[in-house]
Amino acid sequence: MIITIAPMVNPENWELPYLLKTLDFLKEDLDDNYHFIIARMNNPTEIAQYKATLKSDKKNILIMLSDEAGIKPYFQDQLFLTFRTYNRKGVYDNVNIFPIPCGFCGKHNDFLYEDMEKEKQPLIDRKYDIFYSGQISPNRMTFVDKLRSIKDEFNSVIQVTKGFAQGFSLGEYYNYMSNSKICLVPNGAVIPESFRYFEAFENNCIVITSYPKNSDIYNNWYYDKSPAIFIDNWGELTKDMIQELLTPEKLNEYNVKNKEYFDKYLSSNSVSNYILEKINLKNEKYPN
Repeated sequence: MIITIAPMVNPENWELPYLLKTLDFLKEDLDDNYHFIIARMNNPTEIAQYKATLKSDKKNILIMLSDEAGIKPYFQDQLFLTFRTYNRKGVYDNVNIFPIPCGFCGKHNDFLYEDMEKEKQPLIDRKYDIFYSGQISPNRMTFVDKLRSIKDEFNSVIQVTKGFAQGFSLGEYYNYMSNSKICLVPNGAVIPESFRYFEAFENNCIVITSYPKNSDIYNNWYYDKSPAIFIDNWGELTKDMIQELLTPEKLNEYNVKNKEYFDKYLSSNSVSNYILEKINLKNEKYPN
Protein backbone atom coordinates (compact mmCIF):
# COMPACT_ATOMS: atom_id res chain seq x y z
CA MET A 1 0.00 0.00 0.00
CA ILE A 2 1.02 3.59 -0.59
CA ILE A 3 0.49 6.45 1.85
CA THR A 4 0.53 10.11 0.83
CA ILE A 5 0.35 12.88 3.41
CA ALA A 6 -1.07 15.83 1.50
CA PRO A 7 0.89 19.11 1.69
CA MET A 8 -1.61 20.93 3.91
CA VAL A 9 -1.21 18.37 6.71
CA ASN A 10 1.36 19.58 9.20
CA PRO A 11 3.77 16.78 10.22
CA GLU A 12 3.13 17.91 13.80
CA ASN A 13 -0.62 17.44 13.32
CA TRP A 14 -2.04 16.09 16.57
CA GLU A 15 -3.72 12.94 15.29
CA LEU A 16 -1.24 12.07 12.54
CA PRO A 17 0.89 9.53 14.49
CA TYR A 18 -2.25 7.69 15.61
CA LEU A 19 -3.54 7.47 12.03
CA LEU A 20 -0.17 6.41 10.62
CA LYS A 21 0.03 3.65 13.23
CA THR A 22 -3.49 2.59 12.25
CA LEU A 23 -2.46 2.34 8.59
CA ASP A 24 0.74 0.54 9.53
CA PHE A 25 -1.34 -2.44 10.67
CA LEU A 26 -2.74 -2.74 7.12
CA LYS A 27 0.56 -3.06 5.28
CA GLU A 28 0.54 -6.86 5.27
CA ASP A 29 -3.04 -7.01 4.01
CA LEU A 30 -3.01 -4.45 1.20
CA ASP A 31 -0.72 -4.20 -1.81
CA ASP A 32 0.37 -1.12 -3.76
CA ASN A 33 -2.92 -1.02 -5.61
CA TYR A 34 -4.24 0.84 -2.56
CA HIS A 35 -3.34 4.48 -2.13
CA PHE A 36 -4.19 6.19 1.16
CA ILE A 37 -4.33 9.99 1.17
CA ILE A 38 -4.28 11.79 4.51
CA ALA A 39 -5.72 15.23 3.80
CA ARG A 40 -7.95 18.08 4.83
CA MET A 41 -9.98 20.32 2.55
CA ASN A 42 -11.19 23.34 4.43
CA ASN A 43 -10.45 25.87 1.68
CA PRO A 44 -9.80 25.98 -2.11
CA THR A 45 -6.02 25.72 -1.68
CA GLU A 46 -6.33 22.55 0.38
CA ILE A 47 -8.78 21.07 -2.13
CA ALA A 48 -6.33 21.73 -4.96
CA GLN A 49 -3.51 20.10 -2.98
CA TYR A 50 -5.70 17.10 -2.27
CA LYS A 51 -6.71 16.70 -5.92
CA ALA A 52 -3.04 16.75 -6.94
CA THR A 53 -2.35 13.65 -4.82
CA LEU A 54 -4.92 11.41 -6.57
CA LYS A 55 -3.51 8.50 -8.56
CA SER A 56 -5.72 7.45 -11.48
CA ASP A 57 -4.33 3.90 -11.57
CA LYS A 58 -4.88 3.19 -7.85
CA LYS A 59 -7.72 2.65 -5.43
CA ASN A 60 -7.58 6.00 -3.70
CA ILE A 61 -8.72 5.96 -0.07
CA LEU A 62 -9.10 9.29 1.70
CA ILE A 63 -8.43 9.76 5.41
CA MET A 64 -10.12 13.13 5.96
CA LEU A 65 -9.00 15.28 8.89
CA SER A 66 -10.00 18.43 10.74
CA ASP A 67 -13.42 19.04 9.28
CA GLU A 68 -15.45 20.73 11.97
CA ALA A 69 -17.56 22.46 9.31
CA GLY A 70 -19.09 19.20 8.08
CA ILE A 71 -17.86 19.11 4.49
CA LYS A 72 -18.62 16.10 2.31
CA PRO A 73 -15.47 14.85 0.58
CA TYR A 74 -14.97 16.35 -2.86
CA PHE A 75 -14.73 14.12 -5.93
CA GLN A 76 -16.00 11.02 -4.15
CA ASP A 77 -16.37 9.35 -7.55
CA GLN A 78 -12.57 9.37 -7.78
CA LEU A 79 -12.23 7.65 -4.41
CA PHE A 80 -12.54 4.00 -3.54
CA LEU A 81 -13.55 4.85 0.06
CA THR A 82 -13.35 7.72 2.53
CA PHE A 83 -12.75 7.49 6.28
CA ARG A 84 -13.27 10.75 8.10
CA THR A 85 -12.85 12.16 11.59
CA TYR A 86 -15.20 14.63 13.31
CA ASN A 87 -18.46 12.99 12.39
CA ARG A 88 -22.18 13.49 12.45
CA LYS A 89 -24.97 12.26 10.21
CA GLY A 90 -24.96 14.00 6.88
CA VAL A 91 -21.20 13.81 6.41
CA TYR A 92 -20.96 10.04 6.03
CA ASP A 93 -23.19 7.43 4.42
CA ASN A 94 -21.78 4.08 5.70
CA VAL A 95 -21.52 3.03 2.05
CA ASN A 96 -18.56 4.93 0.68
CA ILE A 97 -17.87 7.34 3.54
CA PHE A 98 -17.29 6.01 7.07
CA PRO A 99 -16.59 7.60 10.46
CA ILE A 100 -13.43 6.83 12.42
CA PRO A 101 -12.17 8.30 15.72
CA CYS A 102 -10.10 11.48 15.56
CA GLY A 103 -7.71 9.73 17.93
CA PHE A 104 -5.33 11.49 20.26
CA CYS A 105 -2.21 13.55 20.11
CA GLY A 106 0.86 11.39 19.85
CA LYS A 107 3.70 13.75 18.97
CA HIS A 108 4.54 17.16 20.31
CA ASN A 109 7.90 18.38 21.58
CA ASP A 110 8.36 16.40 24.83
CA PHE A 111 6.10 13.49 23.93
CA LEU A 112 6.17 10.79 21.26
CA TYR A 113 3.56 8.35 20.00
CA GLU A 114 5.71 5.41 21.11
CA ASP A 115 4.65 6.21 24.67
CA MET A 116 0.97 5.69 23.80
CA GLU A 117 -1.26 2.61 23.84
CA LYS A 118 0.78 0.91 26.55
CA GLU A 119 -0.35 -0.71 29.79
CA LYS A 120 -1.46 1.90 32.32
CA GLN A 121 -1.32 2.10 36.11
CA PRO A 122 -4.42 0.55 37.73
CA LEU A 123 -7.09 3.09 38.63
CA ILE A 124 -7.05 2.11 42.28
CA ASP A 125 -3.36 3.04 42.55
CA ARG A 126 -3.63 6.50 40.98
CA LYS A 127 -2.91 9.65 42.94
CA TYR A 128 -5.52 12.09 41.63
CA ASP A 129 -9.30 11.77 41.74
CA ILE A 130 -10.32 14.22 38.98
CA PHE A 131 -8.43 15.65 36.03
CA TYR A 132 -9.30 18.40 33.58
CA SER A 133 -7.08 20.73 31.62
CA GLY A 134 -8.56 22.64 28.72
CA GLN A 135 -9.79 25.85 27.26
CA ILE A 136 -12.81 27.77 28.40
CA SER A 137 -15.35 28.42 25.63
CA PRO A 138 -18.94 29.70 25.55
CA ASN A 139 -20.38 26.17 25.57
CA ARG A 140 -18.29 25.22 28.62
CA MET A 141 -19.28 28.00 31.01
CA THR A 142 -21.74 25.82 32.96
CA PHE A 143 -19.17 23.02 33.04
CA VAL A 144 -16.46 25.31 34.45
CA ASP A 145 -18.82 26.73 37.10
CA LYS A 146 -19.80 23.24 38.22
CA LEU A 147 -16.20 22.06 38.20
CA ARG A 148 -15.09 24.93 40.41
CA SER A 149 -17.89 24.17 42.89
CA ILE A 150 -16.79 20.56 43.55
CA LYS A 151 -13.07 20.38 42.75
CA ASP A 152 -11.89 21.14 46.28
CA GLU A 153 -13.88 18.20 47.64
CA PHE A 154 -11.43 15.85 45.94
CA ASN A 155 -7.76 15.52 45.07
CA SER A 156 -8.12 17.32 41.76
CA VAL A 157 -5.84 18.58 39.01
CA ILE A 158 -7.78 21.34 37.27
CA GLN A 159 -6.46 23.88 34.79
CA VAL A 160 -8.68 26.18 32.74
CA THR A 161 -6.82 27.78 29.83
CA LYS A 162 -7.55 30.50 27.29
CA GLY A 163 -6.99 28.43 24.17
CA PHE A 164 -6.48 25.00 22.57
CA ALA A 165 -3.33 23.10 23.63
CA GLN A 166 -2.29 25.73 26.14
CA GLY A 167 -1.33 25.08 29.73
CA PHE A 168 0.52 21.84 30.47
CA SER A 169 3.03 20.47 28.00
CA LEU A 170 1.79 17.32 26.32
CA GLY A 171 4.04 15.16 28.49
CA GLU A 172 2.74 16.81 31.66
CA TYR A 173 -0.84 16.56 30.41
CA TYR A 174 -0.61 12.82 29.83
CA ASN A 175 1.31 12.22 33.05
CA TYR A 176 -1.48 13.85 35.04
CA MET A 177 -4.19 12.09 33.05
CA SER A 178 -2.59 8.65 33.43
CA ASN A 179 -2.33 9.21 37.19
CA SER A 180 -5.98 10.29 37.54
CA LYS A 181 -9.01 8.14 38.22
CA ILE A 182 -11.69 10.31 36.57
CA CYS A 183 -11.36 12.50 33.49
CA LEU A 184 -14.06 15.05 32.73
CA VAL A 185 -14.83 15.46 29.02
CA PRO A 186 -16.97 18.43 28.01
CA ASN A 187 -18.00 18.88 24.39
CA GLY A 188 -15.47 20.28 21.96
CA ALA A 189 -15.42 24.02 21.43
CA VAL A 190 -16.97 23.78 17.93
CA ILE A 191 -18.54 20.32 17.68
CA PRO A 192 -19.16 17.75 20.45
CA GLU A 193 -16.35 15.36 19.43
CA SER A 194 -12.96 16.06 20.96
CA PHE A 195 -9.52 14.53 21.32
CA ARG A 196 -10.03 14.47 25.09
CA TYR A 197 -12.55 11.61 24.93
CA PHE A 198 -10.06 9.36 23.14
CA GLU A 199 -7.11 10.55 25.22
CA ALA A 200 -8.99 9.73 28.42
CA PHE A 201 -9.75 6.18 27.31
CA GLU A 202 -6.21 5.69 26.03
CA ASN A 203 -5.16 6.53 29.60
CA ASN A 204 -7.86 4.19 30.97
CA CYS A 205 -9.60 6.89 33.00
CA ILE A 206 -13.23 6.78 34.07
CA VAL A 207 -14.88 9.18 31.63
CA ILE A 208 -17.74 11.52 32.49
CA THR A 209 -18.87 13.38 29.40
CA SER A 210 -21.64 15.54 28.01
CA TYR A 211 -21.15 14.08 24.52
CA PRO A 212 -24.67 13.64 23.03
CA LYS A 213 -24.42 9.90 22.44
CA ASN A 214 -28.19 9.46 22.57
CA SER A 215 -28.65 11.86 19.67
CA ASP A 216 -28.99 10.14 16.30
CA ILE A 217 -27.05 13.03 14.82
CA TYR A 218 -23.85 12.34 16.73
CA ASN A 219 -23.77 8.68 17.74
CA ASN A 220 -21.15 6.76 15.76
CA TRP A 221 -20.15 3.09 15.92
CA TYR A 222 -17.26 3.72 18.31
CA TYR A 223 -19.58 5.24 20.95
CA ASP A 224 -22.14 2.42 20.93
CA LYS A 225 -20.49 0.21 23.56
CA SER A 226 -18.75 2.99 25.47
CA PRO A 227 -18.53 2.60 29.28
CA ALA A 228 -18.35 6.39 29.64
CA ILE A 229 -20.89 8.07 31.87
CA PHE A 230 -22.96 10.22 29.51
CA ILE A 231 -24.79 13.11 31.16
CA ASP A 232 -27.26 15.53 29.58
CA ASN A 233 -25.87 18.56 31.40
CA TRP A 234 -23.15 19.31 33.93
CA GLY A 235 -25.72 19.97 36.64
CA GLU A 236 -25.87 16.16 36.93
CA LEU A 237 -22.26 16.03 38.11
CA THR A 238 -22.43 15.70 41.89
CA LYS A 239 -20.14 14.96 44.80
CA ASP A 240 -22.09 11.73 45.45
CA MET A 241 -21.61 10.57 41.86
CA ILE A 242 -17.87 11.02 42.09
CA GLN A 243 -17.60 9.43 45.52
CA GLU A 244 -19.37 6.33 44.26
CA LEU A 245 -17.03 6.07 41.28
CA LEU A 246 -14.03 6.29 43.61
CA THR A 247 -15.00 3.19 45.61
CA PRO A 248 -12.64 0.22 45.16
CA GLU A 249 -15.40 -1.82 43.53
CA LYS A 250 -16.08 0.80 40.87
CA LEU A 251 -12.39 1.50 40.25
CA ASN A 252 -11.69 -2.18 39.65
CA GLU A 253 -14.78 -2.54 37.45
CA TYR A 254 -13.89 0.41 35.22
CA ASN A 255 -10.24 -0.58 35.09
CA VAL A 256 -11.29 -3.70 33.20
CA LYS A 257 -14.14 -2.48 31.02
CA ASN A 258 -12.39 0.73 29.94
CA LYS A 259 -9.42 -1.27 28.71
CA GLU A 260 -11.66 -3.75 26.88
CA TYR A 261 -13.53 -0.92 25.18
CA PHE A 262 -10.38 0.91 24.14
CA ASP A 263 -8.78 -2.24 22.73
CA LYS A 264 -11.91 -3.18 20.76
CA TYR A 265 -13.08 0.19 19.44
CA LEU A 266 -10.51 2.98 19.78
CA SER A 267 -7.03 1.51 19.54
CA SER A 268 -5.09 1.93 16.31
CA ASN A 269 -5.27 -1.82 15.76
CA SER A 270 -9.06 -1.95 16.18
CA VAL A 271 -9.58 0.99 13.80
CA SER A 272 -7.32 -0.68 11.23
CA ASN A 273 -9.53 -3.77 11.45
CA TYR A 274 -12.59 -1.58 10.85
CA ILE A 275 -10.99 0.01 7.79
CA LEU A 276 -9.93 -3.36 6.39
CA GLU A 277 -13.44 -4.74 6.90
CA LYS A 278 -14.94 -1.91 4.84
CA ILE A 279 -12.33 -2.34 2.10
CA ASN A 280 -13.03 -6.06 1.88
CA LEU A 281 -16.78 -5.48 1.73
CA LYS A 282 -16.34 -2.99 -1.12
CA ASN A 283 -14.15 -5.45 -3.00
CA GLU A 284 -16.71 -8.21 -2.53
CA LYS A 285 -19.45 -5.97 -3.86
CA TYR A 286 -17.40 -4.64 -6.78
CA PRO A 287 -14.77 -7.26 -7.63
CA ASN A 288 -12.21 -6.29 -10.28
